[in-house]
Amino acid sequence: MQTVDNINLGNIKVRNLEPWVVPALSHQATEAGYKTLEGFVRQLLQAQALRPQNDFAKEVQQHLDAMQQKYGLLPDGFTDGLVRDIRDEKE
Repeated sequence: MQTVDNINLGNIKVRNLEPWVVPALSHQATEAGYKTLEGFVRQLLQAQALRPQNDFAKEVQQHLDAMQQKYGLLPDGFTDGLVRDIRDEKE
């Protein structure tokens, strides 16, 4: 079994693709304005790799929006007094 330590992280070789996959991706790449299939596939892989982080960011944003809708925004300067009080306690 390979570990992350002994894999060349810059390259990947995919074997045993169905015969229609490469032509279909080539067509999609051309339609999307990519000059090379490699660039298009790189973008697909990067988007897939970032998917969990993007999904989490959307969840957090939805939560923040719900909290803002429920409680509203704090007025500007609201935390200034709290920060000052904490600073004074430490001194």
